[in-house]
Amino acid sequence: MRSLIAVTTLAVLTWSPVEARSGIVVPHVVYNGYFVSNEFEPKIADSFIVLKDQAAFDRVFGAAAVMFDRSYRLPANIFRSNMVIAAIHRGHADVTYHNVHITRDGTILRVSYNTKEERSPLTEYACPLILSIPRDNYSAVSFIENDRTVKSVPM
Repeated sequence: MRSLIAVTTLAVLTWSPVEARSGIVVPHVVYNGYFVSNEFEPKIADSFIVLKDQAAFDRVFGAAAVMFDRSYRLPANIFRSNMVIAAIHRGHADVTYHNVHITRDGTILRVSYNTKEERSPLTEYACPLILSIPRDNYSAVSFIENDRTVKSVPM
Protein backbone atom coordinates (compact mmCIF):
# COMPACT_ATOMS: atom_id res chain seq x y z
CA MET A 1 0.00 0.00 0.00
CA ARG A 2 2.82 2.39 0.87
CA SER A 3 4.52 1.93 -2.54
CA LEU A 4 1.20 2.56 -4.33
CA ILE A 5 0.86 5.93 -2.56
CA ALA A 6 4.47 6.82 -3.43
CA VAL A 7 3.93 5.98 -7.13
CA THR A 8 0.67 7.94 -7.23
CA THR A 9 2.32 10.93 -5.56
CA LEU A 10 5.25 10.78 -8.00
CA ALA A 11 2.85 10.65 -10.96
CA VAL A 12 0.95 13.72 -9.71
CA LEU A 13 4.16 15.68 -9.08
CA THR A 14 5.66 14.94 -12.51
CA TRP A 15 2.58 15.67 -14.63
CA SER A 16 2.54 19.06 -16.31
CA PRO A 17 0.20 20.87 -18.70
CA VAL A 18 2.98 20.93 -21.31
CA GLU A 19 2.88 17.15 -21.48
CA ALA A 20 -0.91 17.20 -21.73
CA ARG A 21 -0.95 19.53 -24.72
CA SER A 22 -1.82 17.94 -28.00
CA GLY A 23 -1.42 19.17 -31.51
CA ILE A 24 1.39 20.34 -33.70
CA VAL A 25 3.81 22.89 -32.29
CA VAL A 26 3.68 26.16 -34.24
CA PRO A 27 6.90 28.21 -34.40
CA HIS A 28 6.50 31.72 -33.06
CA VAL A 29 8.49 34.80 -32.12
CA VAL A 30 7.75 37.10 -29.18
CA TYR A 31 8.24 40.86 -29.67
CA ASN A 32 8.50 43.73 -27.19
CA GLY A 33 9.13 47.46 -27.06
CA TYR A 34 5.60 48.47 -28.06
CA PHE A 35 2.91 50.47 -26.29
CA VAL A 36 -0.81 50.01 -26.83
CA SER A 37 -2.62 52.92 -28.47
CA ASN A 38 -4.97 54.63 -26.03
CA GLU A 39 -7.53 54.69 -28.86
CA PHE A 40 -7.65 50.89 -29.15
CA GLU A 41 -10.43 49.47 -26.95
CA PRO A 42 -9.57 51.78 -24.03
CA LYS A 43 -12.51 50.72 -21.83
CA ILE A 44 -11.92 46.96 -22.20
CA ALA A 45 -9.82 45.22 -19.52
CA ASP A 46 -8.47 42.45 -21.79
CA SER A 47 -8.12 42.40 -25.57
CA PHE A 48 -7.27 39.42 -27.76
CA ILE A 49 -6.55 40.14 -31.42
CA VAL A 50 -5.21 38.75 -34.68
CA LEU A 51 -3.52 41.21 -37.04
CA LYS A 52 -2.84 40.38 -40.67
CA ASP A 53 -1.24 43.57 -42.00
CA GLN A 54 1.03 46.42 -40.96
CA ALA A 55 -1.74 49.05 -41.06
CA ALA A 56 -3.85 47.07 -38.56
CA PHE A 57 -0.79 46.58 -36.34
CA ASP A 58 -0.01 50.32 -36.42
CA ARG A 59 -3.59 51.16 -35.33
CA VAL A 60 -3.08 49.09 -32.16
CA PHE A 61 0.63 49.43 -31.31
CA GLY A 62 3.33 52.07 -31.41
CA ALA A 63 7.07 51.72 -30.86
CA ALA A 64 8.07 52.89 -27.39
CA ALA A 65 11.05 55.24 -27.54
CA VAL A 66 13.42 54.77 -24.62
CA MET A 67 17.12 55.41 -24.08
CA PHE A 68 19.44 52.49 -24.81
CA ASP A 69 16.53 50.58 -26.34
CA ARG A 70 17.18 46.84 -26.71
CA SER A 71 13.64 45.90 -27.70
CA TYR A 72 12.99 43.12 -30.17
CA ARG A 73 10.62 44.58 -32.75
CA LEU A 74 8.86 43.20 -35.81
CA PRO A 75 11.07 43.14 -38.90
CA ALA A 76 10.03 45.02 -42.04
CA ASN A 77 7.69 43.07 -44.33
CA ILE A 78 6.85 40.49 -41.67
CA PHE A 79 3.22 40.42 -42.80
CA ARG A 80 4.17 38.92 -46.18
CA SER A 81 4.45 35.47 -44.64
CA ASN A 82 3.35 35.95 -41.02
CA MET A 83 0.50 37.23 -38.91
CA VAL A 84 0.54 38.73 -35.42
CA ILE A 85 -1.43 37.49 -32.43
CA ALA A 86 -1.68 39.65 -29.33
CA ALA A 87 -3.14 39.59 -25.84
CA ILE A 88 -3.41 42.86 -23.94
CA HIS A 89 -4.14 43.27 -20.22
CA ARG A 90 -5.14 46.68 -18.91
CA GLY A 91 -5.58 47.83 -15.35
CA HIS A 92 -3.72 48.52 -12.13
CA ALA A 93 -1.17 45.71 -12.55
CA ASP A 94 2.00 45.27 -14.57
CA VAL A 95 1.39 41.92 -16.28
CA THR A 96 4.28 39.83 -17.58
CA TYR A 97 3.92 36.75 -19.78
CA HIS A 98 5.88 33.50 -19.41
CA ASN A 99 5.98 29.96 -20.86
CA VAL A 100 4.40 30.85 -24.20
CA HIS A 101 3.49 27.82 -26.32
CA ILE A 102 1.52 27.70 -29.55
CA THR A 103 0.03 24.52 -30.97
CA ARG A 104 -2.29 23.73 -33.84
CA ASP A 105 -5.09 21.23 -33.49
CA GLY A 106 -6.65 20.95 -36.95
CA THR A 107 -7.54 24.53 -37.87
CA ILE A 108 -7.64 25.76 -34.27
CA LEU A 109 -4.59 27.61 -32.99
CA ARG A 110 -4.00 27.36 -29.23
CA VAL A 111 -1.89 30.08 -27.60
CA SER A 112 -0.96 29.04 -24.05
CA TYR A 113 0.90 31.24 -21.60
CA ASN A 114 1.23 32.07 -17.93
CA THR A 115 0.89 35.55 -16.48
CA LYS A 116 2.29 37.21 -13.41
CA GLU A 117 0.79 40.43 -12.03
CA GLU A 118 2.50 43.07 -9.97
CA ARG A 119 -0.26 45.26 -8.54
CA SER A 120 0.09 49.04 -8.50
CA PRO A 121 -3.11 50.83 -7.43
CA LEU A 122 -1.92 54.28 -8.51
CA THR A 123 -0.73 53.35 -12.01
CA GLU A 124 -2.65 52.27 -15.13
CA TYR A 125 -1.00 49.73 -17.42
CA ALA A 126 -1.66 48.25 -20.85
CA CYS A 127 0.58 45.17 -21.09
CA PRO A 128 0.79 43.38 -24.45
CA LEU A 129 1.97 39.92 -25.46
CA ILE A 130 2.86 40.22 -29.15
CA LEU A 131 3.63 37.08 -31.19
CA SER A 132 4.18 36.35 -34.85
CA ILE A 133 3.35 33.02 -36.46
CA PRO A 134 3.51 31.76 -40.05
CA ARG A 135 0.39 32.47 -42.10
CA ASP A 136 -1.92 29.51 -42.63
CA ASN A 137 -5.61 28.65 -42.82
CA TYR A 138 -6.72 28.84 -39.21
CA SER A 139 -10.38 29.01 -38.26
CA ALA A 140 -9.88 30.38 -34.73
CA VAL A 141 -7.31 31.30 -32.10
CA SER A 142 -7.89 30.08 -28.57
CA PHE A 143 -6.07 32.01 -25.82
CA ILE A 144 -5.24 29.81 -22.81
CA GLU A 145 -4.00 31.81 -19.84
CA ASN A 146 -2.73 30.07 -16.71
CA ASP A 147 -4.27 26.77 -17.98
CA ARG A 148 -7.71 28.33 -18.49
CA THR A 149 -9.28 29.26 -21.83
CA VAL A 150 -10.03 32.99 -21.64
CA LYS A 151 -11.02 33.82 -25.22
CA SER A 152 -11.52 32.29 -28.64
CA VAL A 153 -11.17 34.62 -31.62
CA PRO A 154 -12.63 33.49 -34.97
CA MET A 155 -10.46 34.17 -38.01
